[in-house]
Amino acid sequence: MKKNFLYLMILIIGLTFSACGGGGSETTSGGTTPVISLSADAGVDKSYVANKQITLNATRSTGAISSYHWTIDTQPQTSSISLSNVNSSQPTFTPSVAGTYIFSVEVDSNGTTASDSVNITVTSIPVALSANAGSDNTTQENQSIGLDASTSTGSGLTYRWTVQAPTGAAIKILNLNTAKPTFSTPNVAGTYTFTVHITDSTGATDSDSVDITVTPATPIVLSANAGNDKNVGSTATITLDGNASTGSSLSYSWSVINQPSGAAGYLSNSTTVSPVFHPNIAGEYTIRLTVTDSSNVTATDTVVITGLDTPIAIIRLKRDTSQTNAIIVGDTVNLSASLSVGNELTYLWEVIGYPGTAPAIVNATSVKSSFIPSESGTYNIRLTVTDSVNQRRVTTFSFSVEEIYLRAGSSYPYLHIGDTLQLNVSGTRIAPNTRILWNTISTPSNTDNTTVNGLIGDQASLSTSLVPLSVGRYDIRLYAIASSTKVHTVSATVLANPVADAGANISIAVNQQGTLNNAVNGSTGTSLSYSWTSSSPNVILNQADTVTPTFSASRSGTYTVTLTVTDHSNAPSKTATDTVNVRVFTPISK
Repeated sequence: MKKNFLYLMILIIGLTFSACGGGGSETTSGGTTPVISLSADAGVDKSYVANKQITLNATRSTGAISSYHWTIDTQPQTSSISLSNVNSSQPTFTPSVAGTYIFSVEVDSNGTTASDSVNITVTSIPVALSANAGSDNTTQENQSIGLDASTSTGSGLTYRWTVQAPTGAAIKILNLNTAKPTFSTPNVAGTYTFTVHITDSTGATDSDSVDITVTPATPIVLSANAGNDKNVGSTATITLDGNASTGSSLSYSWSVINQPSGAAGYLSNSTTVSPVFHPNIAGEYTIRLTVTDSSNVTATDTVVITGLDTPIAIIRLKRDTSQTNAIIVGDTVNLSASLSVGNELTYLWEVIGYPGTAPAIVNATSVKSSFIPSESGTYNIRLTVTDSVNQRRVTTFSFSVEEIYLRAGSSYPYLHIGDTLQLNVSGTRIAPNTRILWNTISTPSNTDNTTVNGLIGDQASLSTSLVPLSVGRYDIRLYAIASSTKVHTVSATVLANPVADAGANISIAVNQQGTLNNAVNGSTGTSLSYSWTSSSPNVILNQADTVTPTFSASRSGTYTVTLTVTDHSNAPSKTATDTVNVRVFTPISK
């Protein structure tokens, strides 16, 4: 390189100066110091091993050098090194990639510069060549197994496999020029020795062997497996599965051995592992699978397929115990599908018709659901039930929701003068903000009770009362007023109160029997009963519950006997009383 030429020039100049000195070792008095010229020296080209630190050296540069600066001119494509202390005479770097690296150094002396470059060749660390065919292994006949020499070491390896097999074995290595070949299923028991031969990039070779011991195959037990029992729609199809059966070279035969009376279920492709069964009515079908192996030995199994009828959807409308037959705005409408019939049913409730705004349905996918109607009108409910085999049945139900359900009555259809007539609306249902009005529309003539069409009680109340003072019929009307008006009439018949008449006072002798009989003529009422009583222990009353009882007394005196009559008509029972005095005397002896 140019630095060698520089050394030669310096040598020549030195010899010239020596020649001009007149020979010998004399020096000229008054001579000057020679000037050393500026030169850059990046060092000698060298080779190194990768992953070791390398130091560049520009200390052989000459002249009055004030600074150094190194740059990387070339490096391998995949390398990404950097220099440390690029402004020093001896920077360092550590290459990890093999290849050629070129570095330049520039030296400076008071603005004058000189440069030089150096080539560094980096080689990889040699990898020791070693073949490894893997660990010995054991397998059965007719089972495949892989080989693995991937842990062999060396540079740029190639592979080749050979095998030494038992007598009579037919074996073939697949992908034998790779690190991980496979070999065809061994059909003879014994030891198979596989050898891997490796060659590296320099042509060096090595080999290693692995023994694969093949044992006789475990006999496959013959068994038939027709699969699990299943449900299917009564007219749907189902694919059967005999794949879980075991044995050598199996053949299959399926047959229907039992089915419901009148059924005509049949199989398609009955000699395959997975035939299709076609039921045609609901009920249980028993199907038998027969498998035959290569030795003509057979085994059987059965499977039960249950055909399910299409489910039945039934809607029940349930009301709260406080509700009547009517459904009123604001009621909770309870829906139930508990009477529906089917296997493992799921449910879907929908309100598909409604007045005004759609109501929010609660528990729409449960057997029981509910919603609250906010407006009067007709509501349509749809119920969809789905069984375990995805058969569906849909049913609908319609009902009306009212603002008012009017039903009024009285405590009794018959009552007596002076009784309280309780008017009520037992069974009446009304929506919020409904107005209530009671009016009498007819009364007996010459009544001194309420005026015709007059208000009775609180017009906003659902119950009220009146006290009739005249005999005859009273008609009272109830009005319920919302967006529409409904009317109901209540009638009651007023009866006269019963009257008791115990008759005139009488006189009888001691221990003489007398008859009290005036009640039959003087007492009045409907379906009367009689009761005669006396508070004296000396009085004996016979047949005291009749119209004409008998009376006697053991001692003289005046006794009071009370008659109570009770009216047992359709009206609530009512009583009346009267008394009679009986004078009892002692006869005078003659």
